[in-house]
Amino acid sequence: MIFLRRLSSIRLHYYNNSFIIIHLINFLLIPFCHPLSFSINHFAQGTSNILYEGDAVPSIFKGSEVIELNTQFFFCVGRATYAIPLHLWEGSLAADFTTNFSFIVDTLNNQRNNTADGFAFFLAPVHFPIPPNPAGAYLGLLNRTTGYPTSQNQLVMVEFDSYANGNIDPPWPHIGINDKTISSVVHASWDPVLHSGKEGRAQITYNATTNNLSVFWTYEESFAANNSLSLIIDLRKSLPEWVTIGFSSSTGLVYERHIISSWEFSSDLKSDESKSKKKEKRIVLKIVIATVVPFFILMLCIYLWAVIRKWIKRSHGTENNSGVALPSINKDLQMLALPRQFTYHELFTATNNFANDRRRTYHDGEFHLPLFRWVWHLYLEGNLLDAADERLEMDFDHTEMEYLLIMGLWCTHLHPRERPKAGQVIKVLQLEAPLPKLPHIMPEYPMPQPQTGSSQSQLSFTSSFNTIGR
Repeated sequence: MIFLRRLSSIRLHYYNNSFIIIHLINFLLIPFCHPLSFSINHFAQGTSNILYEGDAVPSIFKGSEVIELNTQFFFCVGRATYAIPLHLWEGSLAADFTTNFSFIVDTLNNQRNNTADGFAFFLAPVHFPIPPNPAGAYLGLLNRTTGYPTSQNQLVMVEFDSYANGNIDPPWPHIGINDKTISSVVHASWDPVLHSGKEGRAQITYNATTNNLSVFWTYEESFAANNSLSLIIDLRKSLPEWVTIGFSSSTGLVYERHIISSWEFSSDLKSDESKSKKKEKRIVLKIVIATVVPFFILMLCIYLWAVIRKWIKRSHGTENNSGVALPSINKDLQMLALPRQFTYHELFTATNNFANDRRRTYHDGEFHLPLFRWVWHLYLEGNLLDAADERLEMDFDHTEMEYLLIMGLWCTHLHPRERPKAGQVIKVLQLEAPLPKLPHIMPEYPMPQPQTGSSQSQLSFTSSFNTIGR
């Protein structure tokens, strides 16, 4: 016999199923994306979010913690990248992004046409290495072999070029946008000597819907319209799905300082699906709705039907005299739905009009012994297990039966405050608490007063351990 260990609830299962179904639909509707966002105002030593290569190091410039991209020497190369790669695109999904950074180019009092070589913000494949001989005009990203347009060059950069290399650059220092090559596709003039040592600000944005890559720069409080560039470019055709972002610089026969003093970046994937892709998605969604929603409605109907049916039975007592009420009461007792109320009609039907053959009494001539008094006699005689139903033929756990019967006697205590609480009952029936010590003499119980016939039809009985007998 196992007590109080199998409690089930249709309502709990119903709400759990509803929760799962709703979140399954939401899960199917939400696209996957991997946005990247950060803001760095100080580049302290020992931070793990910036990776340094070549001559690049964290440094101090005018009291601020900055990135020094290269040392003050000839033919130096330095690179600083963000440690986490950017998810640029996936299938038909492409990422919008915006980056803002502050920079300083110190030409070290060199005259015009005698500064070199510049720096660049770039996007390249993850783990993109520094190639051999990348100094001078190639800004640490390409070299004489790879510097020309080729499908193998997966590289897009915005260069701040302080030296005009005649064969690959316009005839003046410039800011340009480069696609797979060291030569700028679009460019605008820039004077690094005029602004030497001053902090400039740049903003680079990409709109994946229009494929517009734009660059803005200024040494003032706000960006000026004439200090800007833009290029229509589909980055999915130029770059892999995952890319590294960062800064690279180089020096040549002359040198200058390239400093990054702050850096912000944010990206957001937006859906740019084709019509066929959207159609496929709608078809899948329709299939899911056609499958899940009817099941959800069916579960709701079954639940409502069960609740209404149970309410009708309780309200109107539709059980007939065929014995339907008795299994119903037994089932409620077995499920430990206690305390609960039974209507007079339910008890009337279950006991066959309170027939004598349904009463558990001890007959001795004309004397009728109530059930609890009979159990008390058996307990005092040491024959407590004889109270068990003869039909069981003693085929049960004797310890559990003993606990059950003694608990029943404890519940008939004359003083309500001495009767066990619900928690005590549960622990004793689960064999987790010792049995109470009952008196060796049966208490003197008062005899109940008979009910008048006029009030019997309106009685509502409550099943509880607090009542004496049955």
